[in-house]
Amino acid sequence: MVSNLVLLSFVLTLMHDCHSLPVQHQKDLYKGEAISKRQNIMRWGDGNFAVGKKEVPANGKEISKRQNIMRWGNGNFAVGKKEVPANGKEISKRQNIMRWGNGNFAVGKKEVPANGKEISKRQNIMRWGNGNFAVGKKEVPANGKEISKRQNIMRWGNGNFAVGKKEVPRNGKEISKRQDIIRWGTGNFAVGKKEVPANGKEISKRQDIIRWGTGNFAVGKKEVPKKQ
Repeated sequence: MVSNLVLLSFVLTLMHDCHSLPVQHQKDLYKGEAISKRQNIMRWGDGNFAVGKKEVPANGKEISKRQNIMRWGNGNFAVGKKEVPANGKEISKRQNIMRWGNGNFAVGKKEVPANGKEISKRQNIMRWGNGNFAVGKKEVPANGKEISKRQNIMRWGNGNFAVGKKEVPRNGKEISKRQDIIRWGTGNFAVGKKEVPANGKEISKRQDIIRWGTGNFAVGKKEVPKKQ
């Protein structure tokens, strides 16, 4: 009887000790045993990876919320609200806007220069237009210099550029409608329906889409690679 009580006491003590083991001492998932919810989230995330809510580090270590946002953003990458630098360092709001814009890139409201330096409003308009680029109201010359209204129309059209009604030849001479279409498209340039090759030769619709996308460039639905 006494021996049975001793045995029972030993078993109960052993069970208590096993249950009191800390979570981190439990065996690994790969060995077929359960791990804590915390460890599971650390490895695989919690389903919020796409919106930048949870870090899934390669080394399996926890990182702070700040580091998490620095790596993956906060779900606002598409609208330029959060910088996700390659070097993993924080940058100022000004630098962030300089690199990624403020969500207004499509309408020409914010300059995003390649060199990372601020430029004047005039230079900004000269490079990117003032939101009226599509209707030919503002010249955006490559050399950064103003040109006359006539030269402006010769290069960019008279507001009909989007519909292919005006030729904008480089040499300032008129060309045929066929050449016009070959160079500038048929008014479908914005939706990727017409190729505008540099060499003046027609290319297939497939090549056209490879170069210019399918008209979804602005909303990030179509890749426009630099190289085929």
